[in-house]
Amino acid sequence: MIAEDAEDRRGRSDQAVEVARAAGDAGLLAEVLSARLYVRWAPEAAAQRLATSTEIIELAVRTGDVRRELDGRMWRLIALLEVGRVGEAEAELDRYERLAERLDQPEFLFFARSRRATLATLRGRFDDAERLARAAYELALKAGVPDAVNVFGAQFGMLAAARGRNPTDAIHEVAVDDVPLVIRAYGLFAAGRREEASALFPAGLGGIDIDWVRGPARSIYLATVAEVGYQLGDADTARWVRDQLTSQADQFIVAAGAVGCAGAVSRVLGLCALTLEEIDDAVRWLRRAVADNRRIGAAPFLARAQAELAIALRRRSRAGDAQEARQLLAEAASAAAELGMSVLTREIASLQPVHTAAGPDRPWLRQDGETWLLTWGERTTRLQSSKGLAQLALLLANPGQEITAVELAGGVPAPSAPDPILDQTAKRAYRRRLAELDEALDRAAARGDAAAANDLAAERAALLAELKRAAGLAGRSRGFSDEAERARVNVTRTIRQALDRILLADPEAGRHLLGSVHTGIRCRYQPDG
Repeated sequence: MIAEDAEDRRGRSDQAVEVARAAGDAGLLAEVLSARLYVRWAPEAAAQRLATSTEIIELAVRTGDVRRELDGRMWRLIALLEVGRVGEAEAELDRYERLAERLDQPEFLFFARSRRATLATLRGRFDDAERLARAAYELALKAGVPDAVNVFGAQFGMLAAARGRNPTDAIHEVAVDDVPLVIRAYGLFAAGRREEASALFPAGLGGIDIDWVRGPARSIYLATVAEVGYQLGDADTARWVRDQLTSQADQFIVAAGAVGCAGAVSRVLGLCALTLEEIDDAVRWLRRAVADNRRIGAAPFLARAQAELAIALRRRSRAGDAQEARQLLAEAASAAAELGMSVLTREIASLQPVHTAAGPDRPWLRQDGETWLLTWGERTTRLQSSKGLAQLALLLANPGQEITAVELAGGVPAPSAPDPILDQTAKRAYRRRLAELDEALDRAAARGDAAAANDLAAERAALLAELKRAAGLAGRSRGFSDEAERARVNVTRTIRQALDRILLADPEAGRHLLGSVHTGIRCRYQPDG
């Protein structure tokens, strides 16, 4: 019956458009097209809605109808987000905001500010997103927008989940009490409260009613259900969601009216495959999710997809998978620490090899909420979160193993190209000497010997200059890329800052780490014995 009613509404809206076109009235046609968009407001019709919204804008500009142009630009913004053309969506929002400011009416400014909050959350600018969402809510109250509370609650909920806090708490801030059980479970999982979340569905999601959600809210609800199903290991739910979303694999999850964006559909499909233990499919979908979320600049969802791909690679365990997983976790940990995603940082730390034999000679770091705990012997010291501590934690979790600075910085190592000028013997000698200089620089810095450090740094700079000159004669890429050098400088700086803070908080642990943590193009933690 529901499907028949929807089909009937679509048929009637199509007839209305044909009549309006035949009438030759541009204003009437724009109005009817806009009405048809409400009828066809579902994720699978994104491409059609994009074309229709563009036509509405053209008709509105032709007739000078600013309000109808705003309507068309709103629709176009939503569709652009769904198909992953985020740069164009931002440009569309700029145009919408200029028009809204010209009219100076709170209801239009509300839409502009609230959708700025959507984009800020997507980019990982969480403080900006909260400020914009609050400003939009004030405008909505001033304008008497009927769904002001729901929009604010949804935006605060998605922002809280991205940060690693319970969205339900944020929703209750604006007195939205009717929160579906699956949303409550998702919120608890997002905040790292696994036992409470699992207790809501002791037998899995089997009996949950999913079909009631139709239209623009469907994809975000399916994504939420998939996340909870993954946490619960519910294969039936994963299979059902996968079947619903596969046709939208090229799209992005946008909550109704663009009040939120949850990244690539491919990531949800990857979670479904992980739940079903279809590991090759999980790797394929999550690789795509990493690429999709990176392309649109969805920083929080990129970090999540990287961690989940690492899990899939570890389960598959083919040649090269372990190294790729380690690199992905390093990049995700760096991003999570920088964004302040404490729960994700904690989860990534749990995926690293755990060295709890932290006796008097082995310190270790673990995430605890917004801070890190450094354990040395019987002592535990709490430190404020920083990128350098996240990088240092990865080194401590892999004693004796070299990890490139590019990996620690969260980049992708550039492939080394053969150097046409220097032969292999010469290159090995240069690299060996550079490694020696890096270690000597670390030792000089640790003992505060500025004169020795200056001499070593001068020799290192001269050696690098010679390498660059030799490679440059042939005009080809150099073995020591600019990216690797930037990573070396940045990682050395951030780890050094972390070590300085540890030295102040726990001098004994700090001295140990200063002598056993080596930074450079390649970094490692090398404890004695």
